[in-house]
Amino acid sequence: MRIVLGSSSKWRREIAQQALETSVELRVANIDEKAVVRGSQVSSFLDHPAVIARAKIQHLMKEEFQGPTLMLCFDTIVVFDSKVMEKPESESEMYEMVGKWLKAGNQVIVHTAVSVGLNSPSKILESVETASITITRDPTENELNEYLHKKDCIYSSGAVVVEYLIEMGLATIDGDISIIQGFPIEKVKQFIKELSI
Repeated sequence: MRIVLGSSSKWRREIAQQALETSVELRVANIDEKAVVRGSQVSSFLDHPAVIARAKIQHLMKEEFQGPTLMLCFDTIVVFDSKVMEKPESESEMYEMVGKWLKAGNQVIVHTAVSVGLNSPSKILESVETASITITRDPTENELNEYLHKKDCIYSSGAVVVEYLIEMGLATIDGDISIIQGFPIEKVKQFIKELSI
C-alpha cells in the first residue's frame, strides 16, 4: 500500500522508512499552522499539535491519489516550565533557551500528535503521545559549549536534541524516544494495522 508522509522532512522520512520497512513518499501539507490554531477553539497549548496534525491530514485527504493510500501527519511541541519552546530564531536565543533548561533536575516534556488517514474508505485515527527528558546533571562548561555547537540545535524546538543529551550522559528519557523524535513508531504501526484490516 502506498504511504505518504505529510512533511518536507527527509529526516522524518528516513525514520518512517526504517520503522515501517518500506518506501515512504514525502508530500508537503501546505497549511498555515498559526492560522489553524487561531481559528480553532483550543483550551490549552496541549491542543495545538493535535489541531495542526489534524489540519495537515485533512489537507492531504483532499488530494487525489491512485489506489488505497495511507497518509501520516505529525506535529510536535516541546514544553519546559509550563511554556512552549519554539525553534530559536538566533544563536543568542538558542544560548538563552539552553541555559534555562539544561540544568540538573529539570524536565522537558515533548508532545507529538499523530494523525494517520486512509483515503479509501476514508478514515482518520488520531492520538497525542507524550514523553519526557530529565536532565540528570549540570553540564561542564566544555560540554555546554559542545552541545551548543551541534549543528541541529538551532533547528530544533527549544534547541532540544535528545540524542546528543543521552550521548553526553546528561539526560534520561521517560517514555519512547521516537515520540521525542517526532515519529511515535508504535502508535503509527498500531494505526496502520487498524486501517489496513
